Amino acid sequence: MMSNAPYLYKPYQAALPLENPVSPVTLPLGEMAVDSLSLSLLEAFFPSWTVLLCDRKNHRIRYASHNSLYTLGYPAEKLHKRLLHDLFRYAHQEDAEAVQRVSQKMEEWTKPLEEEKRHQYRYVINFRWQKPDRSYAHIHWEKIMLPGTWEQQLYFVLLHDISHEKPFNRVQLEIYTLKQGEYRRVNSYVPLAVEQAFTQRELEILQLIKKGLSSKEIAHQLNISLNTVRNHRSNLFKKTRVKNMVELLNYHLLPFN
Repeated sequence: MMSNAPYLYKPYQAALPLENPVSPVTLPLGEMAVDSLSLSLLEAFFPSWTVLLCDRKNHRIRYASHNSLYTLGYPAEKLHKRLLHDLFRYAHQEDAEAVQRVSQKMEEWTKPLEEEKRHQYRYVINFRWQKPDRSYAHIHWEKIMLPGTWEQQLYFVLLHDISHEKPFNRVQLEIYTLKQGEYRRVNSYVPLAVEQAFTQRELEILQLIKKGLSSKEIAHQLNISLNTVRNHRSNLFKKTRVKNMVELLNYHLLPFN
């Protein structure tokens, strides 16, 4: 399941005010509002998470929490008012293309959703972030919409360095929706797996494995030798970095839908 991301925080001085602040700082969202105190609470309760508040219309960062210096290696002033997509240039050079594709897929998934349902979805991306000292952090990136019309909509982006919690495996997008009081995964996307790293034959064999066919049955259906099937299976294990057949069957490799 998804890690427990921050929702509620204790008082803390916000690092940066929202644009054109009044007292208290308030952004209208229909019947709800986001004020500086709420953002301060959000930041303080989970100091290891960087909190960004962004406009849906232009993806500009309206607020960046003070702890970004410790999580990402950059001060909030460097992030404030930038476009969120600009931050992806800090991705590891080997992850950059995959992160861009993941971002595009996320937009493709969100756009057709009805306005009143967008805030029910949560998006999670894992990728490597480059810090100013040239070191890399395994970043767990989450996005969740706030209710409102298209023009009013804001969204939170929460970033957490999980380098010490789990080793980096691959760039991946996971999509969750709120059902019966909890988030459940409804889709995922591994860009390089589908678009670059795997051959068509490997994808065919994986689909047949998922259908429950044995190696012998796959060899017969594809008119190839049993050893060829075994070699392709071995390559699938190496490329997906899974340890057993159960993990391979659960690997979300097929095209995003």
